[in-house]
Amino acid sequence: MLLPIGLALALVLWVTVRAYRAEARSLEGAQFPMPQDALSDLPEVKDVAFRAGDHEIKGWFFPGTRPGAVLLVHGSGSSRLATKDELKLLGRAGFSVLTYDQPGHGESEGRPSYGPSRREALLRAIDFLAAQPGVERVGALGLSYGGYDLIHVAATTDRVHAIAVAGTPGDLERHGRYEYSGLRFFGAKLAMRAYDIPLEEPTAESVIARLSPRPVLFLQGEKDHTVPKELVFRLYEAALPPKTWVDLPESGHCDYAERDPELYARTLESFFSEALAAPRDPH
Repeated sequence: MLLPIGLALALVLWVTVRAYRAEARSLEGAQFPMPQDALSDLPEVKDVAFRAGDHEIKGWFFPGTRPGAVLLVHGSGSSRLATKDELKLLGRAGFSVLTYDQPGHGESEGRPSYGPSRREALLRAIDFLAAQPGVERVGALGLSYGGYDLIHVAATTDRVHAIAVAGTPGDLERHGRYEYSGLRFFGAKLAMRAYDIPLEEPTAESVIARLSPRPVLFLQGEKDHTVPKELVFRLYEAALPPKTWVDLPESGHCDYAERDPELYARTLESFFSEALAAPRDPH
């Protein structure tokens, strides 16, 4: 009798630990120097730094010619390298662009955390970009989990005039249950808590209506199996107008510049061009 019970407990432990490790790997940031040739074809890009709490945050800034500027927010376990294609296509379209490493990722100080330090860095990035010469209006694009943070931060400030999210779930616990069924979710949830995933806060679905009347763009790869369409569409349905949904037919999760380059570039340029244009003088 004891042997079957022991085997069952060992199986439970094994499943839990495997799920914990898998989720922790997806959340763990890596700190490393940026490759010097990462943006060699866009020599105007500058290395920049700003403070967020006790941490120095590193990034890239491209000075554009338009009054509109775009902030790029990378996803979990990633770095600003994941946004270099977006920096290039928006920079070549004339926008000023800032992308940065979240705390504990890339070249930024701190430990990987999905709690207050990450939101603080996003707010300070908005400050930095808005203070650049010639910048009059700021928009932002959040990839995957970066979009989740962006929605929450934009709901607290009117300094972000246009919001785009790509492959972003509206409910983190629902997304976790999609990735980890049954007992595996228990292990994954332990990892989420270890990395300060804010599971107790209101979901992005519940706060996104606060962004209206600012325009929101939703981008989704048709072949995305990391954050499937139905989870992102729930977020879209919770948003108020003006809002736009764009499917990228050949794309998976946040690989749009590679899989649907023309549609992706055209969509981003059109959205931010219109959304960040100077308000018309009613007189």
